[in-house]
Amino acid sequence: MRKVLILLGLVLTFGTNGFSQTLHSGEQTAGIGIGIPAISNYSVDSKTPSITGFYEYGFTDKVGIGHIGGGAVFSFAGADYRGGNYRYSLVGPRASYHFDMTDITGDKAWDVVDVYAGVMSGLRFERVKYEYTDVWGDRQTYKETETNLITDIFVGIRYAFADQFGVYAEAGYGVSYLTLGVSYRF
Repeated sequence: MRKVLILLGLVLTFGTNGFSQTLHSGEQTAGIGIGIPAISNYSVDSKTPSITGFYEYGFTDKVGIGHIGGGAVFSFAGADYRGGNYRYSLVGPRASYHFDMTDITGDKAWDVVDVYAGVMSGLRFERVKYEYTDVWGDRQTYKETETNLITDIFVGIRYAFADQFGVYAEAGYGVSYLTLGVSYRF
């Protein structure tokens, strides 16, 4: 694992020649990332980093100053607190607008970067479980599951260190405040 991280660092440091990174019509991207979970309503002892996977397809040729893409996302996160745990997952469609930064700035250095913003809507499946002692001294288990509709806005940036491979950072509030990961274009 250490060798892979060193190699990745060298590739990112010493660069690329220029791989068009903005999502164009007919192109597909998939990725997986790890993030900081957006769990704030519980006094938690520990948090499970969120795991996020996404797929995106480029739907349009240039519209305005960029391209429109759409796809799906799946995320999972959790937290442990006071003898219990809280887990949730999210699945749903997402749409994004990918800015053509090379055309906007006139600088070819932006060919390796994809800057985007988008929205998603989906279902969040929540599960709460904890144990407690009731007033008679008996151990009890409380369980609750819930499904909610959730919406999210997000912004992101993707950097291509090879024609098909890249790294990305995405900020939003659906399951994770910040997600860092790798992506593959095909």
